[in-house]
Amino acid sequence: MQSAKIPSVLLPGREARGFTLVELLAVVAIIALLLGILLPALGQVRLKAKEMSAQTQLEGIAKACESYQLQFQAFPGYFSEEDIGTGNTSNNLTSTENLVISLLGRVVPTASASSNVYWPSDVSPSSGYRVDLDEIGNGPQMRTSNRTYGAFYQPKTGEIEVISGSTTTASPDEMPELIEGALSKLPVLYFRARQGKTELASNRFGDGGNNIFAYGQNTNYTEAAALQTTDGTETNQLDNTCLSSSNNNDAMDNMAWLVADPRLADETVMARDATEPIRGQFVLMSAGENKVYAEASAVGGTINDFDDLENFDDQRIYGGR
Repeated sequence: MQSAKIPSVLLPGREARGFTLVELLAVVAIIALLLGILLPALGQVRLKAKEMSAQTQLEGIAKACESYQLQFQAFPGYFSEEDIGTGNTSNNLTSTENLVISLLGRVVPTASASSNVYWPSDVSPSSGYRVDLDEIGNGPQMRTSNRTYGAFYQPKTGEIEVISGSTTTASPDEMPELIEGALSKLPVLYFRARQGKTELASNRFGDGGNNIFAYGQNTNYTEAAALQTTDGTETNQLDNTCLSSSNNNDAMDNMAWLVADPRLADETVMARDATEPIRGQFVLMSAGENKVYAEASAVGGTINDFDDLENFDDQRIYGGR
């Protein structure tokens, strides 16, 4: 009978052959190639996840605004646009901070307020009321009846902070902002339409009293040269956004494009004297991964059509229509 052959690796006195240098280098090269393919793909997956998280956050704020409107027949904003600024000026209170007061509360009589209070100096008269910073998160309170409501929005950790570097004249700026917490870690811009204004393209955005959306509502952010994110990154909005009227003559036209309704507006008559509908009664906007609101370089400084809006990595929500 023929005996079975025993593999040489099992025979005593024989040493197993190791990998050669060439074989090791080939393995390393294959691993490096795979990493080169997989890492960018994983980066894109992470970015998409962050974008989805940012969009979900804005949708949550928009739903809170809609719920507020159902309760009070007006979209959030304790102070009027005239109070917080319709012109191209920096004010003590932004529209985003005005949103916080409405959704999270609360303005209370001075006599019952804590010692941690705030009132924008641009707004007068105070009439014996203050924003109680210790009550933010507990919901709004009616002035006339003192009836309280639960908060309309529940921000997650990192989504409501006091930021620095805005052009606000308050020192320090005590009012917190709603922060987009996944991508930019910068304030969410909130614009509320002023009722009774004619829907001319020239009236969509501007620095005068006839505009539907008042430019001055958030110039503290868009005109800031050193706006800081919540993780300490300094951003220069003034020189990089196409929404800064200080450095961009087309800033108002650019903003008009942002709120025009592409489903109904005729691009051939998008000159600022054209009558076209706006997209919503309020706008929520956050900067993207580049941490710049509507980056000018993405459109060469000027928005010329609706397709140009796709060049921005910003997140936008239009509500109230």
